[in-house]
Amino acid sequence: MAKGLGIGCTYGIACMSWALVFWYAGVFIRSGQTDGGKAFTAIFSAIVGGLSLGQSFSNLGAFSKGKIAGYKLLEVIRQRPTIVQDSTDGRCLDEVHGNIEFKEVSFSYP
Repeated sequence: MAKGLGIGCTYGIACMSWALVFWYAGVFIRSGQTDGGKAFTAIFSAIVGGLSLGQSFSNLGAFSKGKIAGYKLLEVIRQRPTIVQDSTDGRCLDEVHGNIEFKEVSFSYP
């Protein structure tokens, strides 16, 4: 019952809106402020514009999801690592020629 009343009211308001638009266009035509072609063009433009706006609102959820994902990504990018990067232990070689082989090297995260 509630769904029927809701849909009926929605379509009733839509039909009354169209009736008002056509009546008002007729007032303009009768008073000589416009002709039928311009009135039809204005009504058709309002229909197409309204439908386009209505369809674009369904994508607002995707924009908010993208904004959240971008915020999380920027948090990861701006995060400072806790690993010590430039350790001063060990030897620094001036020149290295040939192949490098690592022996008895250990590493672990803190």
